[in-house]
Amino acid sequence: GPAITHYGLHCHVRDYHFTKYDYSDFDVNACGRIFFRPPQRPSPRERLCAETINTLNDALCDFYARHCGDAHEPVACPPHEQMGEICANTVDNCETLRKTGGCGAQRTREGCAATCSETCRCGDSHPSCLAWAMSGECVKNAAFMRTQCKSACARADADAEARAAAPPLAPGQLVDTWKTPSDCLAWASSGECENNEQFMRSNCALSCSPEERAASEERLAAARAEYWKRCPRPPGAEPALAPGEMNRTIERILSDFGHLKPELVSADPPVVLFHAFLSDAEADAFVAHGKGKYSESRGVGFDKDGKMTDVKTEIRTSRHTWCQERNCLADPLVQAVQERVSDVSRTPVTNGEFAQLVYYHACPKDGGASCAFYKRHSDYIDGDRQRIQGVRIYTLFMYLNDLPEGGGGGTRFTDLSTPITFMPEKGKAVFWPSVLADQPDTIDPRTHHEALPVWAGEKFGANFWIHQYDFRTAHHAGCTMG
Repeated sequence: GPAITHYGLHCHVRDYHFTKYDYSDFDVNACGRIFFRPPQRPSPRERLCAETINTLNDALCDFYARHCGDAHEPVACPPHEQMGEICANTVDNCETLRKTGGCGAQRTREGCAATCSETCRCGDSHPSCLAWAMSGECVKNAAFMRTQCKSACARADADAEARAAAPPLAPGQLVDTWKTPSDCLAWASSGECENNEQFMRSNCALSCSPEERAASEERLAAARAEYWKRCPRPPGAEPALAPGEMNRTIERILSDFGHLKPELVSADPPVVLFHAFLSDAEADAFVAHGKGKYSESRGVGFDKDGKMTDVKTEIRTSRHTWCQERNCLADPLVQAVQERVSDVSRTPVTNGEFAQLVYYHACPKDGGASCAFYKRHSDYIDGDRQRIQGVRIYTLFMYLNDLPEGGGGGTRFTDLSTPITFMPEKGKAVFWPSVLADQPDTIDPRTHHEALPVWAGEKFGANFWIHQYDFRTAHHAGCTMG
């Protein structure tokens, strides 16, 4: 096939970010359609970006039209029953193997026929269709999936019908088949058995069973009672954020901290970009304290006894460490930043977690197994409602270095009325709430966000998470993860 050389090509049109990796899964069946339509009243830069995208797409389609005859015409797919006989994945991690080029090996093609075989993907416009279908997207995103992933959805439907027709398993026969069983318990406790039923019933049947959930709730209630006996909140402790106070905090930021160059990017919910929150020396100090100490980032879940624990998660692949050792906490530059965070947020220093220092390395290719990212999430942890420190109310994220042009690594707020992406720039910081202004113990889902992959260079950052109550005293007493 043809090759297009466009090193470093990238451009933005509103919320769409195009890079050369968008052509890694070029689909000849899409020829004849506009690859990307520019928005109304585009800027000259946006119009040029859209024209570039469509010109590249037209060039590829023209090549296939001239050299491959009718290759772009849809072919008749084998009957689903026939595909079911020959299409099956008999080994684990087929999707990861596909993304890393493993389908080129005969052994992988045989063990991952459903994922790697062109015949098995007949009627699917993207190689990830099967993975999407098996995670329930044919139901949650039917308009797209039923047209672009027809074969994968047919397989998912057949699997669902087979499960429905099969006699129910006795409680003692149920198992969690997901590769990390502790994930199943955490997902079940957060409502995923109802919100993502198809995936959970297939992979976390035990954790979703009424008997197991009832037993888990009993263990969780007992663990909470023991926790509050061991970790009582001091009498008279007042929450840092009262209903209605958030707006006063934002107004004060904009009026009293002009030297930090604050910009109100979103009013409701409030999201503030500080263009000059850190000095170069302060940013360099955090990077230096993290060097050589980064470890795999993990999420939060519950073990079989209902106790909070770290769990490996599919949505986060960055690395991190904590500024909680004496040499970091005693650094005057670090202390100055901590006091600034406290002043800006109108919260005591002790309500803040120790700064989490994060590191994202460059991604070799889109979807690569070693890519570092943190997919859409909220910093709010529901379980903290039942802990002495209370929930996270604010996040202040700081960028500690610059990335090269086109290096990616942005922080994208996905659920704002107008989604926005902040690009890394040394010294900048973003401040936002994780809770509602009038209900400061309740999550604000509009501040979900994600850390996008880094395409060139490396990204260093620092998270400051602020709680309703004293976190550090609770941490020293071993009470923050009970």
